[in-house]
Amino acid sequence: LKRHKLIGQGSFGQVWLASIRKSTETGIDGEDTTNRTKGRAVALKVQAKYPLVQAGAAERLVAERNIMASLNSPFIIRLFNSFQDDYRLYMVTSLLPGGELESILPERGLSENSAKFYAAGILEAITYLHRKHIIHRDVKTDNVLLNDKGYPVLIDMGFAKYVPDKTYTFCGSPMFMAPETILHKGQSKGVDHWSFAVVCYKMITGKYPFYRIGMDELALYKVICKGIFEITGSMSIEFRMLMIAMLYPDPSKRLGSRANGWRDIFDAPWFISLDLRKLRKQTMPAPWVPSSGDTDDSSD
Repeated sequence: LKRHKLIGQGSFGQVWLASIRKSTETGIDGEDTTNRTKGRAVALKVQAKYPLVQAGAAERLVAERNIMASLNSPFIIRLFNSFQDDYRLYMVTSLLPGGELESILPERGLSENSAKFYAAGILEAITYLHRKHIIHRDVKTDNVLLNDKGYPVLIDMGFAKYVPDKTYTFCGSPMFMAPETILHKGQSKGVDHWSFAVVCYKMITGKYPFYRIGMDELALYKVICKGIFEITGSMSIEFRMLMIAMLYPDPSKRLGSRANGWRDIFDAPWFISLDLRKLRKQTMPAPWVPSSGDTDDSSD
């Protein structure tokens, strides 16, 4: 691997813009893994082992790596390779030069057509996970990055888990958390559909549906569990209908959790005008495309 420049830094390590020089590396569990990215610009995540172990996060990281290794969707971050040395863990992933979806959202929100484009891509990612009985459990605007075509890509599988039925871990981000998580009633696919709806609401209004200025976390949770949110006059009727059906406190009655599952969401009137075939092939023009300079680098 050839590192070019630092593009991110977190509690346990760094993310570098890199390119591939070797064809194989030693995997986390000791195997040789053939790298299919030679010559391509990639993201290299470097994490120090000792702080991870001290924080009790090592097991979660390995679980995240295993889930990522099983995924292959253009709408989900791709793990190409993982390896280690005595002191650090390395993960080679797809490079997403467009940055966070959150960073391109105007203060008053996107147009519904633009939001619909991003929403459909995010829903493709969630649906792909659910078909594999994996729930993400932390869907939010900060966990959606944009690829070189401007298409949304779901990242951060840290809370993702294989769940054939329900799981009861309290996790997620407060603004996007579903009532059943707050009430410890168990998490199933419906928690991702709820969070997805919050993302859609945030994209279009620029606001969170349940938060008001000055509200503490407990007050926020109470409003979420009641399912009370504002419907604004600028919303189309189709979008209002979608939000009412998806931000429904009872997960068994929430759109996406009924008999037809995810198909009910894509069949909603709000999505009818979208060409899903072009979106899935990523041939539809995106509302915004990052410049090529976001991935160019001339340093050694």
